[in-house]
Amino acid sequence: MTLTYATGSWLITGAATGIGAATARQLARAGASVVLAGRRLERCTSLAESLVAEGLSAQARRLDITDRQAVFQLVEELALSPGGLAGAFNNAARLEPAADLPELSADEARATLDCNVLGQLWLLQAQIPMLASRGGGSIVLTGSIAADVPLYGLAPYAASKAALRSLVRSAAAGAFPQGVRVNLLAPGPTHTPMGHGGFGGSEALDEAMAASPAGRGATPDEVAQGALWLLSDQAAFVNGSELVVDGGYSLVH
Repeated sequence: MTLTYATGSWLITGAATGIGAATARQLARAGASVVLAGRRLERCTSLAESLVAEGLSAQARRLDITDRQAVFQLVEELALSPGGLAGAFNNAARLEPAADLPELSADEARATLDCNVLGQLWLLQAQIPMLASRGGGSIVLTGSIAADVPLYGLAPYAASKAALRSLVRSAAAGAFPQGVRVNLLAPGPTHTPMGHGGFGGSEALDEAMAASPAGRGATPDEVAQGALWLLSDQAAFVNGSELVVDGGYSLVH
């Protein structure tokens, strides 16, 4: 089955590396016009330029999703561009340095919650009305199985992903009558810079996954396939759902 996507700009946050970058590549190669956004503009630009070199449609923008004004400005800019805003993969996230709860830095905890909860709220506030005004669209947020299987020493991250699940369900209930779908992608341990950071490196991540049905961590491309389906026209009646992509890790932990 070939996945199809609405015409217009597809915003991908956290597009510099990992799951965001993998989704951007695959979405662009499926014919979509992608806008790669992140705090590390140089990496987003490098990826966008590589996609353009393939003859694909891609551009880069700097965006810190904790800056509400910047979020609204970018979403409005895309909504007014040719074709408008077609949809979004709100993938940007933050993982704080691992620490026992009593030793957790207040600044680190706030930074994680600001990005993973409030930043996602600002994106939805800006995107849903813009998509509704054009007749609809699809939004996917990146959650985590950490909402159910917390990672030791990463309490704010786990709590933020649990909050994100509730945020998606609430947003989806109000957005669907306007033609806008909101869904959640929940990866398990994945070979990304963030995934390696949480598990202490590539080898440690695979060791943690050894007892799972998959026996290994996911690749970004494998997780991106879930995002691509949720964003596509083929998932037109999927709303407020959570798609777990973890190779069965959460079944045995």
